[in-house]
Amino acid sequence: MRTTIQLGNIGRLVEGRHHDPFEILGPHEVEDAGRKAVAVRALLPESTQAWVIDAAHPTIRRPMRRIHPSGLFEAICPMPESTSGSRYLLQSADARGQKAIVHDPYAFAPSLTD
Repeated sequence: MRTTIQLGNIGRLVEGRHHDPFEILGPHEVEDAGRKAVAVRALLPESTQAWVIDAAHPTIRRPMRRIHPSGLFEAICPMPESTSGSRYLLQSADARGQKAIVHDPYAFAPSLTD
């Protein structure tokens, strides 16, 4: 499956001009091969590789595909059976092989309003 993000939106995101990064980054429901799935997207500019880690089962890692040279990554993950088990972590590796595991800030709803 190719990404469902429009090219113009990717350009605005990586240039810091997108009005709503939550529209692209974080988890988004998509359809993959006729099944509901979750596309997890993250902007990790210093990373050469990235993975989505199931927080409930840390040994389960799904590799993310780089969809833009600036460090925009995406992974298509199975739809969780319940929302309580849908938390995930992001792992990234830089060019030196240094790895880091972080929470995805875009996995949480925005808490500030106009």
